[in-house]
Amino acid sequence: KAFCRIRHLQPLIPCTVLWNKDDGNNIVIQFHVPVRAITPGQTAAIYVGKNGLICLGGGPIWNRGPTYHDLGLDLPKVLHPAGINDLSVQKRK
Repeated sequence: KAFCRIRHLQPLIPCTVLWNKDDGNNIVIQFHVPVRAITPGQTAAIYVGKNGLICLGGGPIWNRGPTYHDLGLDLPKVLHPAGINDLSVQKRK
């Protein structure tokens, strides 16, 4: 179990970190909750520990998986906040 952050001051996001089977030099991060606006070029930082207190490292995001829009799905009722000042992410009714 690990945690990840893709934006400065973003709350830590629970995730699973896997080695990329096609290229042993890269990793795949699978978030346990939906995260909005992941963009290639951003940096992902990976943390471990009870509250994500130890930073293992990080690096650039090369690509992302499909979005809800790409899949033709409605957004979930709760999204992970993009940062401490993200007022656009609220529980949807």
